[in-house]
Amino acid sequence: MNNLANLNWSIGRFSRAETFYLDSKNIRENSLGTNHPDYAQSLNNLANLYRDMGDFVQAEKYYLESKAIWEKVYGKEHPDYAQSLSNMAILYMSSGNYEKAEPLFLEGKAIREKTLGKEHPDYMKSVNNLAELFQKQSRFLEAEPLFEEGFTLVQKRLANAASFLSEQELSKYVADYHGSYNNLNTFLYRRVTSEAWNTSHLAFDNALFTKDSFVRGIQTEFTHIVFT
Repeated sequence: MNNLANLNWSIGRFSRAETFYLDSKNIRENSLGTNHPDYAQSLNNLANLYRDMGDFVQAEKYYLESKAIWEKVYGKEHPDYAQSLSNMAILYMSSGNYEKAEPLFLEGKAIREKTLGKEHPDYMKSVNNLAELFQKQSRFLEAEPLFEEGFTLVQKRLANAASFLSEQELSKYVADYHGSYNNLNTFLYRRVTSEAWNTSHLAFDNALFTKDSFVRGIQTEFTHIVFT
């Protein structure tokens, strides 16, 4: 049921996606109860859909319900609870409610750092989301270290990936982090004060590193074909 909902959502058929998500929610409610993590996930799926549709009222309602369930089941120091905080923060940021978004991003980031560590992709997402929030408010001095941290984490992951992934796999891997690069370059573009020159090297390093990752991926694939 969720797969059908995801498919319809991906092709813009929001009404059909909503129907499938609601059916899935009802099935889980009847079979698992309203205090089960899978039921919370159904609520979260609906909230994500409504956020994408621009229905922030419905999205907030379901995010709050799923957050309450995950907190009750797992407690506040769990990745799923951190995800619920991040989802709500993104909703508030999308609607321009930056004051509500910030504490949720900060709390989610702290939980992910403690439970997952700084090398985890979800922690990287928290860093980038918070940086984007500060950027939207023109709080460039606060955004800068976060963008640098996020860029460093991306570098580490891509450097490791380039050593064993094929060219095609590496291309997909880099695409998954494309948003991080766009956020960084947008930040540098918007920061039009003289201090921008202190961080403009990041955009150049970013482009060179991505190119180098692709080249090394191609070299690895070529070596594998020729010598094995």
